[in-house]
Amino acid sequence: MRTQNNIRISFLLSFFFLAFSTVTAQTSSPTETPQKVRIGLKFSPTFNWAKVLQGSLESKGLPISIGYGVMVDFNIAKNPNYWLSTEFNITTLSSKLESSKSLFIKDGTNPEREFTDVVFKYKSQMIQIPISLKLRSNAIGNLHYYGSFGFAPGVAYSTRLSTSTNEEYYSDGNSHTPNASSNDELDFNGNDQEEGVFKDNYLPVRVGLIVGAGIEAKISGKTMLNVGLQFNNGLVDQFLDDKFKARTNYLALNLGVFF
Repeated sequence: MRTQNNIRISFLLSFFFLAFSTVTAQTSSPTETPQKVRIGLKFSPTFNWAKVLQGSLESKGLPISIGYGVMVDFNIAKNPNYWLSTEFNITTLSSKLESSKSLFIKDGTNPEREFTDVVFKYKSQMIQIPISLKLRSNAIGNLHYYGSFGFAPGVAYSTRLSTSTNEEYYSDGNSHTPNASSNDELDFNGNDQEEGVFKDNYLPVRVGLIVGAGIEAKISGKTMLNVGLQFNNGLVDQFLDDKFKARTNYLALNLGVFF
């Protein structure tokens, strides 16, 4: 599984660098004087999914969420084609997981209760600070083409979990904070054979590998419209369960303006 992911990432990187080299070779050498720092605002619809590595839960659908934040580009070596990019983003990550097996809850006073067709919907609001290298082509008309590669560390400041089953799960509603110790009784702790276990806690720290491409279009003066696609591949297991492991991924449509 990891080998396949590495091959895909290597292929994407090779494709982007080849594309940039070709575009740059077809254009004249850069003559513009670049800004030392560019600041902009961005808005990003995202399509989310979980990559299951171990366990009986399956990722379902492509939940859509929203991200927004501030973009800052630092010029490298006074060359308008080379930039170190960073952002301060508020991103909502959504994951929908369905158990292919029955899950159980058992405590000291009640017999075990079986739950079927269990679906978990996680919604985690995160602060992310991506750092990436942006390689941009020379101007072709009013357009610059670019690609980027880097990392996106983040920390969650709020996570909610909605749980639905064929049976009544609990009477106070179906949404709670998974990591709160007061909600541990809502974990599926299994039956006498230790089957049907799922601890619904969520790792509040996330690190993603980002690969992106897009265009910048000159509007007026130094004002540039930015449109791009970015794949954010989670590198850590996001779910704190002994028998279930998964990484969260998303594809973002980045819409922004540099001033």
